[in-house]
Amino acid sequence: MEDRVQEEQAAGDERYDAAFAAVEAEKARLTQEMSDAIADSIASFEATLAKGKADCDAARQAAQDCLYAFIDARLADWGAKADAERINAEWQEDSYYRYNLLRLLGEKQDAIDQAVADAQAAWTADNNAVAADGVAWRALRRQLFAEFTADVRQAHADAQAQDWADIEAIVADRTASLDARLADQQAQHTANIEATRATFKHNLKEVYNYNSYDIETTSH
Repeated sequence: MEDRVQEEQAAGDERYDAAFAAVEAEKARLTQEMSDAIADSIASFEATLAKGKADCDAARQAAQDCLYAFIDARLADWGAKADAERINAEWQEDSYYRYNLLRLLGEKQDAIDQAVADAQAAWTADNNAVAADGVAWRALRRQLFAEFTADVRQAHADAQAQDWADIEAIVADRTASLDARLADQQAQHTANIEATRATFKHNLKEVYNYNSYDIETTSH
């Protein structure tokens, strides 16, 4: 009986080990699939951010090119007018009038140069602000996506932990049930042996008494 119990326990342990190995393999497979999916999602996310940044940079560069082309065109127009005004001023016979025309022309040029510098400075400031907003926006999106992937990993780990806890509870219940059955069988086996031993002792005693009676009878 003890050999049978040990054999059944060994067989149960073997099946448990096989089941445990299968569960661990499945956990590893699912975890790897999840990690691969997250890696693919991160790569796609970063590619989307990179494309968005490239598109924004291209749009800002195109806008700057248009602005600078507009400024250059207006400067070219002004240059032609300034040349005409300078020539007109230089041809004036009155030196005082000529001086004032040239001075006015210089003031106009200074004002235009300042306006161009202000426009370019304002554009640069706005462009830098947009670029900084883009950096902050992408950083926030990366943080949110990282938190999301961390939550996914944790949810996966929690689900696996719960599955394993459920498996352990089932194994514990089955083990307790098996132990109870084996203990019951062992107790029944022991009781049967004791009953058989008692019967054997009783029968042996009767045989002994019977033989003793025959001996005593024949001795007279």
